[in-house]
Amino acid sequence: MDSPQNHKFTHSNEACEEVSILAFQIYDQCKQKWCDCVGPWVSAEPCECILLEMPEDSDQFGRYLVPGQPVTLPDCVKKVKLEENSFLIERLGATIIRPVDLSHNCWEVEVRVTFTCNVEFYSDSMRRLPIRLLCKPCQEEQPNCVKPSLHIAYTLEKRMIMHGGKDAVTSAGLPDQRGCSAGPHAFVELKADPLEFCVVRAEDAADCPEVCDCNYEEPLNYLYGTIGVAMMLFLYQIISLHVPSSGISIPGDCLCDMQTPCEQFLKMDFPPDWNLKA
Repeated sequence: MDSPQNHKFTHSNEACEEVSILAFQIYDQCKQKWCDCVGPWVSAEPCECILLEMPEDSDQFGRYLVPGQPVTLPDCVKKVKLEENSFLIERLGATIIRPVDLSHNCWEVEVRVTFTCNVEFYSDSMRRLPIRLLCKPCQEEQPNCVKPSLHIAYTLEKRMIMHGGKDAVTSAGLPDQRGCSAGPHAFVELKADPLEFCVVRAEDAADCPEVCDCNYEEPLNYLYGTIGVAMMLFLYQIISLHVPSSGISIPGDCLCDMQTPCEQFLKMDFPPDWNLKA
């Protein structure tokens, strides 16, 4: 396959002239890297579930797991394992919240990201505790709809103050301008890696809501996860610029040599570390 240098572009007008364009001018930018144990994670299943404390063929009542509510685990859950290739960044966005009164030309920016994944629960003897779905459509199709993992989610919010330029502007129609109609715009890039999931008792959990359920006598345990995050955040404004131009770029013909996989393979040399013997 030819390299990108072989793709030539021609211009419709060779004479240089000035044109007006819209450009993004970055006023402030920052990068951050942090690692923290966050939670409690909530159930992201579409319906109610039961975490079975006994084997699948038992009628023993288990722990209810309600959609959108913190996952409460019984004492029999000793280990939590992340299902392979299930961790995703479901939603990500940056919003200008408000101008900062004490600092001129600065703005408070909120970054909001939602992580989702599937986790498996194990007892102290490393026996996997399955999940039974209780939604009506599932019961109609499969009376004993049991799955090995639970779909969970966590929304992380982070706020910071950044410089947004000297002059405030009024704009509309951009998706990241939900919080304020006057000011700069925010753009965020983020990468996250799940490092560990663990069971945390309610009395040891930070920023955990009070969940009281009289159906259970044992203490409540919550699900927390350690996530490593790398983030880049930009504050920019849209400005109008006059730039020299020689016309519109028109792509030339593609010079790629389309070959079948066999034709490409036959043109390759033998590996140099092969000892060919007669």
